[in-house]
Amino acid sequence: MRAVVSIFIDEDLYDAKDTGIVNFQPSATNLYRELKSKIIKNHDDYAKSIGADYFCFQNTRMWQLYVEEMKDMFPNIAMYNYINYYKFYVAEYITRFYDEVLYIDFDAFFNTKVNFFEVNDLSKLCVKTWDMPAFSESPRDIDVGIPKLRLMKAWYSQQLLELVYNLDVEYVDNFTANTGVFAYNKKIIQQLNFFETFHETIDTIQEYKDDCAEDNEVFFVVAAINNNVPIHSYKHDWNYSPKRKPYESKICHFTVKEHMKGFFEES
Repeated sequence: MRAVVSIFIDEDLYDAKDTGIVNFQPSATNLYRELKSKIIKNHDDYAKSIGADYFCFQNTRMWQLYVEEMKDMFPNIAMYNYINYYKFYVAEYITRFYDEVLYIDFDAFFNTKVNFFEVNDLSKLCVKTWDMPAFSESPRDIDVGIPKLRLMKAWYSQQLLELVYNLDVEYVDNFTANTGVFAYNKKIIQQLNFFETFHETIDTIQEYKDDCAEDNEVFFVVAAINNNVPIHSYKHDWNYSPKRKPYESKICHFTVKEHMKGFFEES
């Protein structure tokens, strides 16, 4: 059995540290509220078209228990990050009932009827990746044509691999990832063991006092590398951020939130 899942938590996201790198927009929540029914219909229609079940995890008792526990153990984390860690909590839960699962962020929309499960290798963790060099120092001031946020997440992952797990990143296949669209099965999620890695590394990463350092993708990459998780880096049109019409990618992932409305407007 297969499932498509997304998450919509109606919370104020703008409670983060002032670090100079902004990885979300304060106005995003209002756009999500406005487009909620259209987004859910888009996700549900795609799931039906490929014979999968669809679930949108919202502000239920499961979320409330999760976030209360997280806040109690690890206060002062941005709500944006609590929500993004929740996708891995959902992954551990949903794989009790489904063999293969495709997760999609609430700012990503299907623009295809092609069956993701049939064209990607679900024996591995399917995610969008970029190869990265080993950094000897923070790349915050480096200008190499790569988005600063991506560089910083890669550097923080490498810091954890070295400081917590004593790995020499010069001899590691370093990468960074975008978990806005990723697919998995139960065995892969168990091998990833996201929350064990989170617990082992959160104290170290919080010393940097940066929301970017606490991003889910930092912990995800560390868990994947340290636990030798096999990765299938799917073609980028399954997770592409378009700037204007026509939308040609299979999944349009609107990292610039004000562009989301355009997807649902008639040409």
